Amino acid sequence: MRRFKLALGVECSHCHKGTDNRSFSDFDFAADEKEAKRIARKMLHMVSTINGMVSGLERGPDHKPLEITCVTCHRGNSRPVMMKEVLVETYAEHNGSIDAVIAKYRQLREKNYGGFAFDFGEFPVSAFAFTLNTQGQPEAAIKLQKMNEKFHPDSPNNPSGMGFICRQAGQLELAVSAFRRSLEINPSGRWVAGQLKEVEKLISGKQQP
Repeated sequence: MRRFKLALGVECSHCHKGTDNRSFSDFDFAADEKEAKRIARKMLHMVSTINGMVSGLERGPDHKPLEITCVTCHRGNSRPVMMKEVLVETYAEHNGSIDAVIAKYRQLREKNYGGFAFDFGEFPVSAFAFTLNTQGQPEAAIKLQKMNEKFHPDSPNNPSGMGFICRQAGQLELAVSAFRRSLEINPSGRWVAGQLKEVEKLISGKQQP
């Protein structure tokens, strides 16, 4: 039971009927009233089935198959949702407010950074920014990338992504600035160098009388 508690980041009362999670004086462990307890049984059956399938792959006597456990998916969350999905849901729930998305990300980061509940690397945020850009929301995408750059200042990927989004949005000066930041971090970025040259040509062409 303790392993389930840690894997899902919950107290015993999440599945069992009762409220005193210290002494368990009011717990009725035999009761099946809670939906979470019924779901847990199905989850355990699913885990057992998957592990049986993995061990039956017959990859040779020297291969040790990985065992699936609750924490494999849940990572300390009762609802095992990935970071990008959290951002997508927050964006939808707040009627397309990118400020709400940024506030949610900062809140989760402050509470969970250093744990394994969420991926606070650069790529989940960048992935959502690119999704927003393809949906015709470049300003929201740019704002999200700016936040991402603050948390990952040594990555050349964030400014290069920013440059790509800005170029598509027609914000060429911002694109140049972003591509240059990327090259300062990684001078060998050939794609970024090519993009920078192309955008500078576009700007030069526009400035000609």
